[in-house]
Order: sequence, then structure tokens, then C-alpha cells
Amino acid sequence: RPCVNWEMSLGFKPLNQELRALRFNLSHCSGLIVCAFAVGRDIGIDSESTSRRGRTMSVAKRFFTRDEFHALQQVPEDAQALTFFRLWTLKEAYVKARGLGIAAIGLDNFAFSGVELLQHEWPEGNVRADLSGAGDQAAEWQFVVLNLGAHHAAAVAIACPDSLMPAELTYFRTVPLCGPDAVLDRTEIQAV
Repeated sequence: RPCVNWEMSLGFKPLNQELRALRFNLSHCSGLIVCAFAVGRDIGIDSESTSRRGRTMSVAKRFFTRDEFHALQQVPEDAQALTFFRLWTLKEAYVKARGLGIAAIGLDNFAFSGVELLQHEWPEGNVRADLSGAGDQAAEWQFVVLNLGAHHAAAVAIACPDSLMPAELTYFRTVPLCGPDAVLDRTEIQAV
């Protein structure tokens, strides 16, 4: 018998009172598993392998807003794939944090401006979200792009309603199943 009842509601939130405040989200892709945890806030994380090549511009044209697609076209061709996957992971992390899925929200119903900044190693500054088309206020969310090297893109979306302070985020890189001595590095990260 498990020590904790993990029974979930239809919105994938724990029904157990002890776990009700715990929020977590998982993502995986080739060679990477990422987890995000929060207490009392909705959180989502997404990861993608940037080594996976394909029709990123046709996918962007179909799923991103017109402005996001045009901004992506302005990014130098050698940085387009990384920029695409960073934008995709930002959008997917938000959808996952909401717990509704892409079909319910639609990736083209909310937008990020400053897309061209996502090509840089640590994008900071004027990457801004407009979540009004998804029925949300951007001021109540924080977004973080994780720099996981040349082969992966990942992003975190975390709810920050008025009653909660902005989230403090810490990134740990570790070797799975090796215990606390396997933490390779720890970095404090800022929202974009």
C-alpha cells in the first residue's frame, strides 16, 4: 500500500488534502528528463531536443501567432531551430501549467513578444507574454527559459497570483538515482 494516496481529479490535481498544495510537472525528450515542483502555485515545464530537425517553420506557421511566426523569420537561419524550440517550450509549459492541454487553449491564442531574444544563451529582458486570448493575465505568470546546452530547450511557467510573491527558482542538474552527492550544479535563475 502506498504511503500517500495519489488519487487525482479530472484536472490532474491531487485529491489528497496533504498533497493539495503540491504542484509538479514532468517532461522528457531524447536524453533529458526535467521536473518542476511548486507549493501552492500551478507550474508547467516542457523540454525538446533541438537536435531533432524538421519543418520547424511550417510548424511555427501553423501553431504560433502571426507575429511570433514573423519574428521567428527574422532570426538568423542558424539560430531559428533553437529559437523555435525555446518558444515552443514556453508555450507548452504554460499550457501544461494550466492543466487544460493544447486543444483546449490553442498555442495561437496567446503570444510572446521579443521572440528574437530567445536565440541568445540566457534570454533576458523584453520577452513578454500576452495571455489575454487564453483568459489569463500575464502579470500573474512567470516564465523561465532554461539553458540546458546545445541539444535541449526547456522552459518553466509558474503562476504568481496577486497574493503570492514572485517565485524564486533554483535549477539543479544531477545524475539520476545517485543521491544528493550527484548534484552537478545549482543555479538561481530569473524569469524572462
